[in-house]
Amino acid sequence: MSQSIGGGAQAQTGEYADLSHIARVVIQHWLFIGAFVSLAVAIALFVAFSLTPLYKSSVTIILEPDRGSVSNVSALFDDSEYSFVHFETQRNLITSNEVLLKVVERLDLTNEPVFTPADKAPWWKPDWKNLLPFFDAPKIEPTDEEVIAYRRKFALSELGQAVTVVPVPFTELLRIEVLLADAALSAKVADELATVYVESGLEARFDKAKSANSWVADRVQELKQQLNNSEGLLQDYLETNKLTDVGGIRGLVEADIQENTSNLLAVKKNVAILKNVVSKINAANGRLERLQDIQRLVANQVVQDTRRDYQTAQQLQSKLATRYGPKHPKLIAAKVATEEARSVYHEQLKLEAENVLTEYQLAKQSVSDIQGFTAENKQQLSKLGRQSYELRALQRDVDLNRQMYDLFLAKMKETDISGRFDTVNARVIDPAQEPRRPTEPRKKKIVLLAFFISLVVAVGLVLLRYFLNNRVSTPEHFGEIIAPTPVLCSVPAHSRVNWKKGAEAAVSLTTKDRAFSEAMRTLRTNVQLCEVDRKNQVIMVASATPSEGKTTMSIGLATAFAQLGKVLLIETDLRKPTFAKRLSLDGERSNLVDHLLGNSELADSIHHVEALNLDVMAVGAVPPNPQEMLQSKKFTQLLESLRGQYDRIILDTAPVLAVADAQILVANTDGVILVSRADQTHKQNIAEAASQFRELAACNLIGGVINGIDTAKLSRYYGKQYKQYYEYYA
Repeated sequence: MSQSIGGGAQAQTGEYADLSHIARVVIQHWLFIGAFVSLAVAIALFVAFSLTPLYKSSVTIILEPDRGSVSNVSALFDDSEYSFVHFETQRNLITSNEVLLKVVERLDLTNEPVFTPADKAPWWKPDWKNLLPFFDAPKIEPTDEEVIAYRRKFALSELGQAVTVVPVPFTELLRIEVLLADAALSAKVADELATVYVESGLEARFDKAKSANSWVADRVQELKQQLNNSEGLLQDYLETNKLTDVGGIRGLVEADIQENTSNLLAVKKNVAILKNVVSKINAANGRLERLQDIQRLVANQVVQDTRRDYQTAQQLQSKLATRYGPKHPKLIAAKVATEEARSVYHEQLKLEAENVLTEYQLAKQSVSDIQGFTAENKQQLSKLGRQSYELRALQRDVDLNRQMYDLFLAKMKETDISGRFDTVNARVIDPAQEPRRPTEPRKKKIVLLAFFISLVVAVGLVLLRYFLNNRVSTPEHFGEIIAPTPVLCSVPAHSRVNWKKGAEAAVSLTTKDRAFSEAMRTLRTNVQLCEVDRKNQVIMVASATPSEGKTTMSIGLATAFAQLGKVLLIETDLRKPTFAKRLSLDGERSNLVDHLLGNSELADSIHHVEALNLDVMAVGAVPPNPQEMLQSKKFTQLLESLRGQYDRIILDTAPVLAVADAQILVANTDGVILVSRADQTHKQNIAEAASQFRELAACNLIGGVINGIDTAKLSRYYGKQYKQYYEYYA
């Protein structure tokens, strides 16, 4: 343990606990842990040796799939090979009430002592109705049938609790285990249970096959009737609609539709052409000059012939006109002939135009007729489609019913119930053997479990108490709370001082108690090391709460400084003064209060303790206004005048959290030492006191002192060096 500045060990950092520190906490409470574990082990031994010995017998069976007859009824619905029931299902079957009840009846277990209910209730279940006098209800005796039913039910319950079914990993094996107080009976029950299970499987398969065969026969009759009905419906439909070859008729209709479609396209194309010609004819309005420009009209052979005659007459007239005069008979005859030819040509064009108009009307009528024929063919084709669909549906029903009927008929003929029993679904591999030694209770296991569990619980309780402890117990804890303020000193617990002896007790504490004296010298040295910028001439010793050893630390520190110079110890706790009693001061002499009130001179208020080489200024009578006196200018002037007379002035003040006296004195001090008592002061009180001092701008918190350290306890935490250290000075 370091007692220099920052004497508290470095605080634990991060989220990881100091395992060695936790181990020391556990070791410190080894007596409690040992007693707790010993008690738990003793109870475990008592329980283990008081339990009834139990014997376990086991029989091994193998589950085999049915690979026999192909006529397995399940094949009607599942094409895959028959798969046996899962192990969990088999386990539930073995422990079912049906199987267990057969075992109870075959072995007459209701008369076995193991399966017989006790006549008297156990000591932990007393019969309160008979013990209490006011329960005077009439007792009803059960009938023989009720007794038998109750005994059977009790035996069934006990057997169910005694049986365990365990699958052997990676195999098709099951192990049936029976745990009973009777070794021979456990083996007997295990064998009988396996036998009953195998037999129940055979009976179930027989009932299943019998039921399945009856069901198949009924289904065959139903399917036969369904087949006859579907065939009758198909025949009636064919006769009603007079259908012989639906496919051939459909082909002819489709061919007509295709031909009409082709003709309709050609006619529509001709109508489009004629429509153009007709529009030109209508525009010509019967005039020769415009009619002869229509290519469709002049393409006619008759029109071409009349046009050629007309052109020939024109050529002859032109030729005669060059040779004869206008009144020449030949020229006049030629003109008449030309007019006749023109008239014939014109009439022929008109006639051809009328023919085109007639052809256009006929073409339009043809389009309408072809479209009508096509619509009729499509209606007929649609009707044939519906008839074909209905016909296929009826035919499909007939085919399906025929297939189902043939399938069930074949299965019914192939099924041979006797062949279902060529193989069994389970058989015994290893019969049960009578155990020679009890399986339970496992006494060593019980004791070891009790030992380890109690050890964990005891250590957990110790650690829980440790982590829930809200008091400062070690210098490390104290250093964590007041950080970054250093721990100046760790003071060991000293024997209780009899302060009734006054100054003699103080002298004994500071001289004969070598460990305490060394701690005070260490405190003095660390205070001096903290004086880097200025000397802490006026030092206030404070504590968070009462009874933390603040006054003792003040006396000890003042005595230590008195060895180096002139020191004055002032009692500033004006509420509960103790200096007069502890230092055997003359109560008749003047004191601090008298001086502040102006009733005495300074020299008369200071007492000198020769044994400690120390000047002391006690409070004297308790004033009615302590804070006002400490805040007075006269008190400030007093300290200023004393600074010139003494090397050190130590102030013993009231607790910080109880009253505000210490905060008032801060302005007149050079430094503050915060005292805490190990295993007494709460952590939050120390933290709050340190926080209050830090909030005061004028406060110089020099450090902290943890008082009352149990060296024997710390030696269990950190090793024997702590105790050896203090024993060296003792």
